[in-house]
Amino acid sequence: MTIDEQLKKTRNMLELTQLQMSAGIITGSFYSRVERGQSKINAADLIKILNSHKVSLYDFFEPFEKANFNQKIIDYKIYSAFDSKNIDELKDIQKKISSENKAFLQIQLMIAILQDQVAALPENLRKEMRHKILQIGSWNKKSLWELLLTMNLYEASELNALLDSIFEKYAEIDFQDHEVLIPLANILINYLASCYQQNYLSKCQEILKYLDKLPANPQIVLPKILGKYYQAKIIGDNSKVNTIQRLLIKSGYKSYLRK
Repeated sequence: MTIDEQLKKTRNMLELTQLQMSAGIITGSFYSRVERGQSKINAADLIKILNSHKVSLYDFFEPFEKANFNQKIIDYKIYSAFDSKNIDELKDIQKKISSENKAFLQIQLMIAILQDQVAALPENLRKEMRHKILQIGSWNKKSLWELLLTMNLYEASELNALLDSIFEKYAEIDFQDHEVLIPLANILINYLASCYQQNYLSKCQEILKYLDKLPANPQIVLPKILGKYYQAKIIGDNSKVNTIQRLLIKSGYKSYLRK
């Protein structure tokens, strides 16, 4: 069960159109994209929509996991704030949770990422984050998101080992769960950018082949485009590089372009 699926289910139970469900809080077109899994709704707007239709948070989140209801809400708020680059909201959430909660460290790392200060984190803190945030038992949705968050904390050799184990896990590409596909595609792009900067071109080609095998999905359009961008840079196709650069800049994705 995902947020978009639960929203659609709730709307159908209420017998509302998508425009009625959006309640003037977000546009009908944006709400439609949320239901299709093409856009993410932030926690504040989600709660406003549910409140406007007198849907309790407990009822909405109940299908996800009863025992972890409160943690589910916290996690959703954290990732929504991170996705919208809202540092103040992240700090506000952090004040309300225990420093013993893994989410406390996650927020600290997210703020460092948004402020481009990961490299400035003390080594003992980086070590604690590596140890506590990424819990590897098997590669699944949860651990993939955790790796995506913590990638910048690992040395190249450690990261290579982690990615090799992912390649082994997902040797056969047949993804139906977009919640696995999205973090995996973004992990590959971050890894590709790192390998390109270090001139590991053979590893780049390996990543590009894997990325190319990922199924067509509107939620990983950006990683797919960035894959084409790095492929063009590797083979020296400057015309294609410039074309993709213009497209990304025009679409507001200039920050994804690395030298």
